[in-house]
Amino acid sequence: MAELIEKPAGPLSILIKVDGSEIPDTFQVTHINIENMLNRIPRCEIDLTDGDAADEDFPISDSKTFEPGAKIEVQLGYKGSTKKVFSGIILEQSITVQTEDSPMLKVISKDKVVKMTVGRKNEIYLKKKDSDVISTLIKNNGGTASVTNTTTQFEQMVQYYATDWDFMLARAEVNGMIVVVEDGKVSVMPPSKSAGDAGTITYGDDIYHFEAEVNAQDQYSTISSSAWDIKTQKITTKTAKPADYGTGNLSTSKLSGVLDVSDFGLQSAGFLDESALAAWAKGTATKSEMSKIMGSITFIGSSAPILAGTITLEGLGKRFNGKVYVSRVS
Repeated sequence: MAELIEKPAGPLSILIKVDGSEIPDTFQVTHINIENMLNRIPRCEIDLTDGDAADEDFPISDSKTFEPGAKIEVQLGYKGSTKKVFSGIILEQSITVQTEDSPMLKVISKDKVVKMTVGRKNEIYLKKKDSDVISTLIKNNGGTASVTNTTTQFEQMVQYYATDWDFMLARAEVNGMIVVVEDGKVSVMPPSKSAGDAGTITYGDDIYHFEAEVNAQDQYSTISSSAWDIKTQKITTKTAKPADYGTGNLSTSKLSGVLDVSDFGLQSAGFLDESALAAWAKGTATKSEMSKIMGSITFIGSSAPILAGTITLEGLGKRFNGKVYVSRVS
């Protein structure tokens, strides 16, 4: 397995573009924080030194560079070689003055599909699949949709007083899928550890901080989903069993036996056919397995780990070694 970090990394390189133009070299960037999470809109915060007490002026804030609505791109890397790690639109700027520190300008940006989170809507969709509805919601808000096809066509689906973003998450959840946003593209798909592996992180070599736990409480041997079948006038049930993806040396089946919950039930008041119930049970089973081990790891900056991908851990003992799923990158 290839190492995740090429050593030595070298001096940090930062490139920030606003509306296609690099910001002036005279701008002193003191801090950048980029947050990417599953089922969340990517967010970027940039802090810059700004403000002159003698002139009673904040020249960077007053300039057009960071006006709300401008398109922004952030590239990071080493030795002058950078890679894009964020792009979006500027939504907010604020200034802070403190006697013990230099005055600061904070610029907050989010991916352009943040538009999906604004405004509750009412809508009725007729004879549509979830994947069709989700794709429509994304495209209506200026995003690019990449949605795994679903099979069930609903006679009627109601979006009642919900934002497009919340309604999309709800429909993705029912189908056992996750949402990944990057550069205006919204990908909706089932979670999987078969995605490409970014490389290996090794204790004693790359890791600055590591904290993780293995927990048996939410591990189940079987997951069932049930709903009323309007055609047969009976309750229909589909079941799924969590797979074992091999992280650590405590299997899902062994952990599920700790509390010995024979079946974890999901129930819907709606009319779901067998394929929809099966997807719901399978998706829940997959998330249960992937939550067997949860934690965070800190290492030198790299653009290699991606959301919904994996990295491989080594040197952390038999309980925690192995391939882990990436649900957050910052």
